[in-house]
Amino acid sequence: MRAGGGARAARVAFTAMAGLIAACLPAFGATSLTSPDGSTFTVWEDHPAQDGAQTAARWAVAYSISDAAGTRLGTIDPTGDPAADTSPQIARDPSTGFIVALWSRFDGMSPKIAYARYDGTGFTDVHFLTFGRGGETLPRVGTALSGSYLFWVENDLRYLYAPVDLAAGHLFAAPKLLPLGLLKKEPIDLGRATPPSSSFAGAARANPGGRATGSTGRLVTSPDATLQAGQDVPVVTGNSDGGSKNPPKASVWGAGGDPDCTNVVLIIPDRNLRAASVVKFDNGALEVLQRISLPSPVPDRFGEIAAAAYLASACR
Repeated sequence: MRAGGGARAARVAFTAMAGLIAACLPAFGATSLTSPDGSTFTVWEDHPAQDGAQTAARWAVAYSISDAAGTRLGTIDPTGDPAADTSPQIARDPSTGFIVALWSRFDGMSPKIAYARYDGTGFTDVHFLTFGRGGETLPRVGTALSGSYLFWVENDLRYLYAPVDLAAGHLFAAPKLLPLGLLKKEPIDLGRATPPSSSFAGAARANPGGRATGSTGRLVTSPDATLQAGQDVPVVTGNSDGGSKNPPKASVWGAGGDPDCTNVVLIIPDRNLRAASVVKFDNGALEVLQRISLPSPVPDRFGEIAAAAYLASACR
């Protein structure tokens, strides 16, 4: 399959998949979720220009809440200040039902992962969850039977995770590296890569082992695995042609979970952002379920939607 044809096929397949599952995304971690009472919470980056400036003078996290009373808009304080606030996510704690927001916020030295909890009128209790020395960005939340997990990217180079108490707003343990070395070692033939499509969901349900047509096999890592030198550095960054046509990894990187599943599904982009791995995360242990080609351009929320689609068949 030619690269151009593969990209077009992946784009068409993704469009079909998005239409199939848009109404049933998991309600435990995303940019938008619907709670059991029907209320819909959405968060996004807001970059309003000030004083006639052409570019944004501040980076804020805005939100909307839609329920029977209507739609209310707001901004999470203090994100309207000069500090950069990016990549917001909304999540729901399954045990308490609390709605929380998580995002990357600059603390004066480097970005950290921040937290706020919705109290019925607005988001309060704003504080940091992480305190690493490097830039910590692109938070994602996945909830499983064992609890909720926070995933993020450090220094644009490494993926980290930690179990998180969404209700109280703190990590249960020190952050660990996701052992992604094996993901880089397995090459992908874009001609054999599987477009993310609704047909895979049906194939995977018929094949509980997760081996769908086009899969390069299953790679397994241990939660105790270690990273050794440069060869095992997880792939996060890198653009193949250095141009504006490159898909943003923020759209590819995604997580999907459900408290009735023992595992979380992660969508992890390759360095060249032409393909991604569908990874089952089970309390630190990783299993590569599928390799998928990426559409060009990559749609917004690609990873979020793809993770939800694959979770339907990978839930154990």
